This record gives sequence, structure tokens and C-alpha cells, in this order.
Amino acid sequence: MGFVYYADERLGIRKWAADPDNPDAGRELAVFGTDGYLGDREGLAVYASPGGGGYIVSSDQVPGASRVHLYARAGEPGAPHVHRRLAIVETGADDTDGLEAVPAPVGAFTGGLLVIMNSGPRNFLFFDWNDVRGVVRLACGQEPVSGDSGTGVAASSVAPRGAGTLALRVLRRASQSCNCSM
Repeated sequence: MGFVYYADERLGIRKWAADPDNPDAGRELAVFGTDGYLGDREGLAVYASPGGGGYIVSSDQVPGASRVHLYARAGEPGAPHVHRRLAIVETGADDTDGLEAVPAPVGAFTGGLLVIMNSGPRNFLFFDWNDVRGVVRLACGQEPVSGDSGTGVAASSVAPRGAGTLALRVLRRASQSCNCSM
């Protein structure tokens, strides 16, 4: 979509035009994610869906209980630089410094993958994006659809693969008017 996002740890997520020849290249286009964080904004990733949809994924570095904030990548209709938070979810990661979101199938992760660094034990937690998408739909007051995984979604929690009982859990529900079908 032609934008660069970066996490200003204590302030928010900043958005700039990526192309230096863009007429807007010399100005900040947006600052969002300025509230709702308990720790630093650390990891930042884009889960890109076809047609410009998808999510901006931001980690909230909380010792012992890091969380992930999910924002609509495309912004609002008529306001492309307004990125509403769709959900805040617990991950079970401790004091995470980074994450990555992959929209393509990766082995058994058919809907893509969310990877979160787990700082203390120095390992990574892997979440099937189908599960994450189901949690976002629940946060938006929608039912999971075909392709969203498992029983965890119905209970608003999703267990990472190979990481015991840790789970994604909805902490904050988005407005009923949000577009969660990305």
C-alpha cells in the first residue's frame, strides 16, 4: 500500500509514505495506537491481505503477559489514515520484543502465521492466523466462519502450537461497526 509504520515505544504507531517521491513524503500521515497499552510498543508487523486489506499487528510489552493490538490496515472508508483498533488479545508471551505476521500458508499453518518472541525462555510462540482471525471476529461481535480454526475460537482463546496452555484471549472488543472481515 506504500506506507512505512514504526512503533514509537511510548507514544504510538507512526505512519509515513514509503516512496520518497510521494507528495506526502515529507509529513507524518498518522499516529495511532496512542492508548490502551500497558507497556512499550515493541514488535510491529503487517499482515497483508489481497486488495490492501489485512491488519497492523503491534505487541504491547508487558512483563509476564504481553499482548497484541490488531488494527485495520486499510484505515476507515474515506479516511485511509485512521486505523481503528479491532482487538487487544493476550498472548501468554513474556516481555516480548518482537513479532511477525505471515499471510501465506506455512506448513500446517494454512491461514498464515503469527510468531511472537518469548523473551524469558528465548523461544517463539506460533499461532495459526485462522485462529487469530476467529478471535478478531469474536471481538467484533461476529461468529467465526469456515476456515477459522478450532474450539478455542468459540471460547475466545487460541492456543499456540507447541507451547502448552498459553492462549490468545480477547481483552477489548471493537466497535460493532468495525470491518473485521479482512
